[in-house]
Amino acid sequence: MAHAEHATIYVYLLGEGVDVWRPVDAVRVGESLYRITSDCSDQRFAEESWQFVTGDVVRCTRRELAEGELLVAVERVETAA
Repeated sequence: MAHAEHATIYVYLLGEGVDVWRPVDAVRVGESLYRITSDCSDQRFAEESWQFVTGDVVRCTRRELAEGELLVAVERVETAA
């Protein structure tokens, strides 16, 4: 069995007034599809509202951000169970 491919993807934060992207842990589950594994309910993120949440499978694309070209979540394809 192949090992899961872990990645850092970026999730948009809602209600910030400016564009803010949170780096989160994810596991690749398909062609440009990733399941978010970071815990959005973690106390460190209490003040944040993530566009996509823990367990969601999201489609990602490469996008140029201030930090360079990064993998960002652009669409939910499966909601967390």
